[in-house]
Amino acid sequence: MAWNVGFRKVVIESDSSSVVTVLTRSGATVRENQLISRIRTWLDRSWSVFVQHTLREANTCADWLANFIIDHGNQDDRLVWGEPPPGLIPLLNANMASVGRPRVLGCNS
Repeated sequence: MAWNVGFRKVVIESDSSSVVTVLTRSGATVRENQLISRIRTWLDRSWSVFVQHTLREANTCADWLANFIIDHGNQDDRLVWGEPPPGLIPLLNANMASVGRPRVLGCNS
């Protein structure tokens, strides 16, 4: 979608360090699945794409959207909104105000 609207410098953030590693390592593997292969094809276009790891707590808007799709939509459909869904607005406002979200770490006793 970013390509289709003319963006040529893009930052992709993922809270999965494994996904970041797979997407940023050079060369394809024999066992590379179809989704990774399609993503690599997009990444190889004539644009500047930076893939980086981020903590889920630092990416609350993307986390909210992913959960929204799982709960309310068909994951195979592309959804485009003219404005943010109502539940996302408080997170966007907090993001714009640079309000942090604490990271909860579990303890093994």
